[in-house]
Amino acid sequence: GILKNGLRRGFETFYNYGGALPTRPPEGTPLPAPLNRWLAAYTQFWRRLSYPVQNAFARSDALFQLALHPWFASLWTRLLNFKGNTAASIADLNRYLQQMARRRSDPGARPFFCFVNLMEPHLPYWPPEPFVQKYAPYFKSNREARDFLRQYNAQPYRWMAPLPQPLSPLQAQVLRDIYDAEVAYQDHLLGSVFDTLRHTGLEQNTLVAIVADHGEGLGEHDFVGHAFVVYEELIRVPLILRYPGHFPAGKRIATPVSTRRLFHTLLEAAGFSPNLSPNGAPCVSLKLRREVARLSLARTLAGEDPEQGTVLSEAFPPHLLIRAMESRNDSLLRARACYDIRRALYEGMTKLIQTGDRPSLYNLEQDPAELRDLLWVGDGDPVSSLPDADPQRCHDGSAGEAGWGSLSPQAWLARLQQGLRTWVSWAESRQPSTAPRKVNVESDADLVRQMQELGYLE
Repeated sequence: GILKNGLRRGFETFYNYGGALPTRPPEGTPLPAPLNRWLAAYTQFWRRLSYPVQNAFARSDALFQLALHPWFASLWTRLLNFKGNTAASIADLNRYLQQMARRRSDPGARPFFCFVNLMEPHLPYWPPEPFVQKYAPYFKSNREARDFLRQYNAQPYRWMAPLPQPLSPLQAQVLRDIYDAEVAYQDHLLGSVFDTLRHTGLEQNTLVAIVADHGEGLGEHDFVGHAFVVYEELIRVPLILRYPGHFPAGKRIATPVSTRRLFHTLLEAAGFSPNLSPNGAPCVSLKLRREVARLSLARTLAGEDPEQGTVLSEAFPPHLLIRAMESRNDSLLRARACYDIRRALYEGMTKLIQTGDRPSLYNLEQDPAELRDLLWVGDGDPVSSLPDADPQRCHDGSAGEAGWGSLSPQAWLARLQQGLRTWVSWAESRQPSTAPRKVNVESDADLVRQMQELGYLE
């Protein structure tokens, strides 16, 4: 359900700016301290009462369908703070950073970790007027554009369903420009955070990581939203790291890297080390420590390639959304392969997309919009060869006749599909079993050792 996603786990303090009763730190409200405490308790009380209702909508197809009705959508998108409150989140973050800066000189001051999830660029789109004027100057005077966006904002079903037919030129332009206005507004608010880091002096010893969890389909490849596909418009996202004295300034990596490696990067930057339990046993396994060191993005910034040129992305069918869409257009869902798992594997700028049993192959350097499937010209006719990528580079990175440009599409397909199978097998081997198992912890020496390495036992 919505409320059992584990987002609070591991945080000393957690604020939720979404929902009918958002939570904020006491400094974020103008009330006196006693009233703030009363308000916080009152809010938590009503939030607990609302949990069963929210979970019911998340689990019931009928209630979920009801929530998609335009009349109800207009209510919950505004009254329930569907996109949170970016301005309030940023204001509270700035206050927190100022507090951390004042505490730096305190004896025993510790490093801090802060994670902020901003939702401003999500639908429905309501960017402030100055940003609309800048990115869509025609919008105010074009009634057709305003009517389309108003109707689109009130129809959540359209935010995620595959398109039965392409958007009109005006519709595509409105979505693209208003989306840009939303992103620019969020960037504008983030600017104050960078100002705070600079003015407080935190900038010089703070690792700042900016990353998106997904992009947004705006009609490309006949999809909108971010529910189904692994095309570039969804999985090519911003990833910016700044850590003075540790990461080189102004360096840009053009080839794909995986955002999963942020985990390793942050741990290494924080001085991740094998802490020892009282009896001397490591709390974290040597294997994990080596993996953290190997997959930190610091390796890539130093010119190394720990992923050996391959990056994986996956998109699993969102079953709750699919069930809500089936009654409207099940044939379209099947025609667009919405029931299939989609996986993408990059090797340099060559990209395989595997949709169920159907593969597609793209050269992102020559075709960044993924408009030309190199395996098929049309109507099932295969092409004879890939465009030359680098005829001097071999599979192992050396020069020779077996360069990448000499491979046929079928050879590329076999190569990348084998890589994909290897990735999936590796991931499945690490997946914990969901079957319950009764064990005698005291008599299972191997289990005791593993739990000690993971830090669950001393």
